[in-house]
Amino acid sequence: MGETKYIFVTGGVASSLGKGIISSSIGKLLQARGYNVTIQKFDPYINIDPGTLNPYEHGECYVTVDGHEADLDLGHYERFLGIQTTKANNITTGRIYKSVIDKERRGDYLGKTIQVIPHITDEIKRNVKLLGNKYKFDFVITEIGGTVGDIESLPYLESIRQLKWELGKNALCVHLTYVPYLAAAGELKTKPTQHSVKELQSVGIQPDVLVLRAEHPLSDGLRKKVAQFCNVDDKAVVQSIDAETIYEVPILMQAQGLDSTILEKMGLPVGETPGLGPWRKFLERRHAAETALAIAEGADEIDIVISIGKFLSGDYEGMCEEIQELKEVCKERHLKVILETGALKSASNIKKASILSMYSGADFIKTSTGKQQPAATPEAAYVMCEAIKEYHQKTGIKIGFKPAGGINTVNDAIIYYTIVKELLGEEWLDNQLFRLGTSRLANLLLSDIKGEEIKFF
Repeated sequence: MGETKYIFVTGGVASSLGKGIISSSIGKLLQARGYNVTIQKFDPYINIDPGTLNPYEHGECYVTVDGHEADLDLGHYERFLGIQTTKANNITTGRIYKSVIDKERRGDYLGKTIQVIPHITDEIKRNVKLLGNKYKFDFVITEIGGTVGDIESLPYLESIRQLKWELGKNALCVHLTYVPYLAAAGELKTKPTQHSVKELQSVGIQPDVLVLRAEHPLSDGLRKKVAQFCNVDDKAVVQSIDAETIYEVPILMQAQGLDSTILEKMGLPVGETPGLGPWRKFLERRHAAETALAIAEGADEIDIVISIGKFLSGDYEGMCEEIQELKEVCKERHLKVILETGALKSASNIKKASILSMYSGADFIKTSTGKQQPAATPEAAYVMCEAIKEYHQKTGIKIGFKPAGGINTVNDAIIYYTIVKELLGEEWLDNQLFRLGTSRLANLLLSDIKGEEIKFF
């Protein structure tokens, strides 16, 4: 490919958002396009390596092939990309300063005054480019530990600023932030993200791509708002919503065109989107194994979530095959397929997902796990019940329905009861065909009775 491209992944608002998973996912998507990729982690703490860190505070260290005790994110890099990492893939502030001090003691700086700029930043930049220069990787992804605004991260951010200036289109910054959901207001708030980007801009770095970490789906309007306030393209704002497993994240990122956006911004041809066939097969085997284990432990009903990534990317066949395979594992046991209607967004998507799920073997279709917002809504319930009615008219098979998440009052429950009764008829009003996810409602009722907050269910 010629010159090595450098991608920097920074984090803002809070720690533990999953920079390592996003870095690994970007690496996987680029690798699937035929590029030679590696990932490295730069940690701002002054320890020489994580070997002496308290694992309760920082997680267990990961031992690389050359025996180096490294940050646990290197384990993610290896599992996602199928590569081996070494001591060179994990740098700490302690090692940077030790290297500079050793050089000063040897007289390498010829009596100059040693300062953070340029000596520490030059050493950071040398380590950033070390793997690319030595092994001629197409892409080197560098994850910067910590959070933008931390004082210990400043030398790394200054180094990124300099490298972006020196490398031009061969350097790109992906900034991962958090979009909190305020339950009392029922709103997602973008202000923390705006402040995080402002903090990054204050040290001279304009992020090229924003990844918004959230527990609830983000609307197109909200993403456009973030793009406008943070000076990035609309398509360069992607969401990283809670997934059933971290291994779903590359699929979700690809569905939003994250890899295509990165290639465009770095002046590389985009080409066709890779199918990620082996990765998808791995996910299918994992889901099948989980289902088989649940059955072995005595489960008579199995809940699965449709592959949102496959559905949104248009891989309907892959989504259906996954449900069919799990139905084969379930045999006579009931298979409840969860659509996560909030992530599907449109009524047409909800109806399409409902129909595909039923024809693939679902015995029940369910709005949501209840962990994402919006979860159950009357609008989604109406569309799903219409799909169930059409399916029953064509096949004679009755499919169950369960709204879940966001049912907070008795009136909410009555609304869903009425929708089912009016659209599907009274024959659906038994627990074999209609159920309500009312754990939150039950907790609220118990709390009212006890006069204190109860979380029994």
